[in-house]
Amino acid sequence: MEVYGFTASDVAGMVRMTEGSVYAALHRARTNIRNNRSKLSDQIQSENIESNASLLDTLLLAMRNGDVDSILGMFEESIHNDAKPGFQEYSKREMLNGSFKHRGPVLHVSLELLWGRKVFVALAETELGLALHDIREFVFENNRIVYHRGYYFCKEFLLEAGRTFGVQVQLQKAPNLDWRE
Repeated sequence: MEVYGFTASDVAGMVRMTEGSVYAALHRARTNIRNNRSKLSDQIQSENIESNASLLDTLLLAMRNGDVDSILGMFEESIHNDAKPGFQEYSKREMLNGSFKHRGPVLHVSLELLWGRKVFVALAETELGLALHDIREFVFENNRIVYHRGYYFCKEFLLEAGRTFGVQVQLQKAPNLDWRE
């Protein structure tokens, strides 16, 4: 049903089951896949963090110092930059000509645990004090960053993360984002 688009009735006839049994088996399969995917993702994330602890420290230092060249030096040429839900870039060249062209405010960056995941938390200096500016995740392969996910444009995500960390969220930021309403 999932792969070839057969109806439950078609599958029931093929495997000599009732339609109800087909739906039950499909539900069990989907549940198993979802659970296994979640467990595998958590395991990969945990292994990734442990095996790349020194890389995370190096990246953290470069981010704190605003050392763009060092950060770019850690990127794989074919890095996938996922700026949820704003846009995506699929190479270091695209990032240099796109998102990395725009430098924002000086950020205070720390490595934190958020909902079971290690993330980089960026706070910006605002007129009201430090405020949550962005949250970023990185995936490493062979000592290179192959994937970056940023939540700069995710209002609800940042508001919930701000509540979790007990810090206000930056409600006005470039380009023309104004979440004060």
